[in-house]
Formats: sequence, structure tokens, C-alpha cells
Amino acid sequence: MTTAVIAFTRRGAALGRSLADALGGTLHVPARFAPEVGAEAYASLEGWTAWAWARADALVFVGAAGIAVRAIATHVRDKFSDPAVVSVDEAGRFVVPLLSGHVGGANELARRVAALTGGQAAVSTATDVNGLFAVDVWARERGMAITDRALAKEVSAALLEGTLVGFASDFGHPCPEGLTTGPAELGVWITDRTGEGPFPRALRLVPRSLILGIGCRRGTPEAAIAAAADAALAGLAPEAVAGVATIDLKKDEPGLLAFCARR
Repeated sequence: MTTAVIAFTRRGAALGRSLADALGGTLHVPARFAPEVGAEAYASLEGWTAWAWARADALVFVGAAGIAVRAIATHVRDKFSDPAVVSVDEAGRFVVPLLSGHVGGANELARRVAALTGGQAAVSTATDVNGLFAVDVWARERGMAITDRALAKEVSAALLEGTLVGFASDFGHPCPEGLTTGPAELGVWITDRTGEGPFPRALRLVPRSLILGIGCRRGTPEAAIAAAADAALAGLAPEAVAGVATIDLKKDEPGLLAFCARR
């Protein structure tokens, strides 16, 4: 995780420095005292936020949560793509995950920051508060793709309402606590296949289980490569492809490179 830490005062910079060092991140402070604390200088909060949003996996604001909220407001788009955003007060007492608590890892980051400062992580996501299975966290920790975001939300909602949610895995994963391997209307299915699942409504979580081996003649167009790949993957989830392999002589093949870039 690439972490960018920002502080606004010298006291905040002292905490920010320890956090940046512990998290393997970079510290950014106002230009007026950047040299004395050995941090990178920023000219404006707006400019820094835009810069960090495009480059970092996580943003840590050392200061008031309201400052962080206003700074990120125009950048927030989607929990599946937004970076983790955490704020911590200058004393390190309260650590608040503001954005992307599950998929982006802000909840986990907040707990880590709290452990470093001796403070309290103020995690408020419903599944965490109630000690329930969080499908997006479970999938992220195992490198699995969530194929239906709307259905993932329904899984969380069902668990919060006390509705039975099923679990099945083509890869032998043990059933997480709170789910059932018995009959259920809605369930989580770990698979690299497409098609009908073991539940009437199945949320497919797809492991990156496949390597696509491709050989081609010199000058083969991208469209032909894509058609052959699709045929080879018939019945398999495209999300399962972890990478493409070929011989070294094809490493600069334009059609193959274009196919990889597009997929």
C-alpha cells in the first residue's frame, strides 16, 4: 500500500513523521517548516489532495476530520476505486476511517495507526460493528474479484437483517463464520467458472487462478488474439486470468501487447 501522510502543524508533523516511517509512506507539510522536519512541502491542500488521490493507495490526514472531508469531497467516486482515507488527531487519540473502509482497507489502516499511536480506531461500518462477515474484505484479503457489486451489498444487508446466506467454494475454502453450507436463496460462490451457481442468487467471487498462454504468428492482430482467448476461456470467468504468458520472442508483439493492455 502506497501511503501519503499530510500534517498542518509542527506538532502534527511530529506524529506524521512517525506514522509515515512506520507505514512506509511519505510525509507532506506546509513549505514554511518542511526543511526543519525533513518532509516534502505542499503548496495547497487542494493541490496536494489531487496529487495524492491519483498516486497513493491511502491518504492519512493528521488533523481535524472536517479538514479531510472537505479536501476529498470533490474526488470521491466509488468505493471500489477510491483510496483509503483516514484522519487522526494530532494527539493520536482518535483514528477515523473516512472512506473505503473495506475494499480500500481504511478500517485496517485505522486500526494499525491506532496501534502505533496508542489511540482508538473509530470504525463505524455496520458489519464490523456487529461482528459480521464482510464479503468485500474477505475477497480483498484473498485477491478475489467481486463480480457483482450490487449483489455484494445485498449479501451484507442480508447478514445485517439476520437472513441466512449460503457459502460454496470450488477451491475448498472453509465456510466463514456466519454463513452456511446448507440451502439458501442468496449465497457466496467461490469459483472461476461462469454459468449457473449453487444458489438461486449467487455472488461469484473469482480467484486469480488462471494463466493464459498465448502463441501467435508475427503480426497477428489484437482482434484475432482476443477471439482465440475468448474461445479458450469459454465457460471460465475472465476475472480469473492473473496474467498472460508467451515465449520471449513475442514480448514485443504489438497485437499481443495491445490485447494485454486492454484486458
